[in-house]
Amino acid sequence: LIASSLLILLSLLIHTDNLQAQVETPILQCVNIQSNDGSIQITWQPSSNNQCGVSFTAYNIYVAIDETGPFSLLAAITNEAATTYNDNVSDASNTLYFYITKECAGIESAPSNTVNTNFPVAPVITLVSVLPDNSVQLAWEDSTSPEAFGYIIYRANPDGTFSPIGTVDESGSNFYGDTTAEPNLQSESYKLAAFDSCSTEPGPTSIVHSTIYLEYELNSCEGEVRFEWNDYEAWDISEYRLVEVTTNGLNQLVTTLDPVLLAYNLEGLTEATCFALEAVKDGSNGATKSISNVVCIDPDFVESPDFIYMTNVTVNDAGANEIEWTLDNSITLNTLNIKRGIADSSDLSTLTNFGATPPFEYVDAAVQSNFNNYVYQIEHVDECGQKAFSSIAKTILLTGEDQFGN
Repeated sequence: LIASSLLILLSLLIHTDNLQAQVETPILQCVNIQSNDGSIQITWQPSSNNQCGVSFTAYNIYVAIDETGPFSLLAAITNEAATTYNDNVSDASNTLYFYITKECAGIESAPSNTVNTNFPVAPVITLVSVLPDNSVQLAWEDSTSPEAFGYIIYRANPDGTFSPIGTVDESGSNFYGDTTAEPNLQSESYKLAAFDSCSTEPGPTSIVHSTIYLEYELNSCEGEVRFEWNDYEAWDISEYRLVEVTTNGLNQLVTTLDPVLLAYNLEGLTEATCFALEAVKDGSNGATKSISNVVCIDPDFVESPDFIYMTNVTVNDAGANEIEWTLDNSITLNTLNIKRGIADSSDLSTLTNFGATPPFEYVDAAVQSNFNNYVYQIEHVDECGQKAFSSIAKTILLTGEDQFGN
């Protein structure tokens, strides 16, 4: 008899579990506090694939003041076609938690997801990065709120306010490409908010993430490039990397920089090169990188000639000094000065300026070549005031006397 009773009880339990499994759980979509009267509207999606028909008993709505319970029955909705219920009893000044079940022929479904009266929690932005086409890619982790239906993407305005630029479904991709941004002109800032399927109001927004805006200044006189950028403040940066952007898409590391630095001086650039800055954050799943805009630099540095040679200094038949020289004209020449002095004197003064195009020759007629020999030197002064000199050339003063000592 005892064995038979146990078999009957076990059969009833299995039958009950099967029935419960057959009663599909409704989807609790959202719980919103109504602005007009402070009531709480609960919205769900009925189990369209599992209509109870005449055996339908009720949608049972449960409420608690804590996510872990205890939950008590708030209402039993006996209309199977119903999708909303307005709670005029509960105190909406506190955060309340709700779930719903469906009951058919005395068998209650498993509870739905639990939804509270707060706005959906914002998704967490994991990355904003500039792509090679100057669009901005955002990536995020989904909201932890089960009622989150979609996300609103906000971008900062010049005055610091934010405006929505797009929405995405919660069930869709966790990426968004902003093709209207101008990260090559400024740092672009973003934040996200979640919304449910019932409310036109979004919830609180996420932490702001801003793209890295890389800019540079070419110091033509010092022969260096100064890079400056804004900090990626939303991350705990492990390092910055200045990289050379190549046409094959494989960036080449130029240097690794301390995360506290926001500027770097690069020397030795000799040809047109494109650069970007990477902010690197180490994590348990490896490193994550945010990349700045790309800047392309043509190093138009001021150069001095590699050589200046005096090739001829001669006294002509008229007693004037003819001067000739050659120099490196593979660069853009600036100012040439002809300097002159009396032999055996270290004091050379500028005689005249000379154009930077050949022929490089000059006739100095304001001399007394019968009584003095002269020294000449060519001086090049570049746009930065840096000077380059030729060697010194000297005229020959020929003297003699006759047999009488004259």
